[in-house]
Amino acid sequence: MKKLLIVLVVVAIGVVALGFYQGWFTAKTKTDNKGTELTVKIDQEKFKKDKEEYQKKAEAQLKELDSQLDKLAAKSKEASGDTKAKLDKEVAVIQQRWAWFIPG
Repeated sequence: MKKLLIVLVVVAIGVVALGFYQGWFTAKTKTDNKGTELTVKIDQEKFKKDKEEYQKKAEAQLKELDSQLDKLAAKSKEASGDTKAKLDKEVAVIQQRWAWFIPG
C-alpha cells in the first residue's frame, strides 16, 4: 500500500510538472502584510488543443506503423525458406506486441 501511494504521488508530481512545462497551468503569488496569496490558473483551451495535436500525431505514427507492417507482411509472402520464416516471425511478434494500438 505504501509503494502504491508513493507511485501515485510521483505520477501526480509528474503531471503537475508537465502541466506547468506545457503551459496548461500558471501560478501567481501576491504578497502583502497579511500573507501570501497563491493563484493557480488552468488553461483548458491550451490543454484541449495540445491533446488534439498529440492524438493526431499518435494516429499518424500508428498508421505509419500499420503501413510498415503491411509492407513487411508482403515481403514475407514473396520470400521463401529461412527468409520467409524469419519475416513471418517478425510480423507475428509485431502484430502481437502492437495489436491493441494498430488501427483496423
